[in-house]
Amino acid sequence: MIAPRANPRRIKLAFTGARGLKIAPDGALNLTVEEGELRFLKPVAWQESGERIPVECGFSIDAQDRVGFRLGSYDTRKPLVIDPVLLYSTYLGGGTGELGLRAMQSSMQHGSAEAARTWDMASPWTTTAMPTSPV
Repeated sequence: MIAPRANPRRIKLAFTGARGLKIAPDGALNLTVEEGELRFLKPVAWQESGERIPVECGFSIDAQDRVGFRLGSYDTRKPLVIDPVLLYSTYLGGGTGELGLRAMQSSMQHGSAEAARTWDMASPWTTTAMPTSPV
């Protein structure tokens, strides 16, 4: 959250170990790292004024490969929320070499969701690890 009258251009993200930063045609930010690729979906921004008011938002990359945010017009007298949505996936395996898959989406706006499936009996999860009723 950006405080009223604060300058959001001062926000800079640096990714140690990233070999490539690209803004995709859909507005997503793609980072190439040793383990593969990380993808941040196009960020969303909004202000609250009894209802959520969307603010146009996108990524920018400066000459030092630091990532910032491009913003449309908004009321600088009110707080601004910028939500860079990280889309993450990885290999998940166990001691017996079976294939496992894991995916996660994390977002301030939508919360976090994680799904995993493995056929390895050495997996740290059990069929009872997840609640069967709402918490």
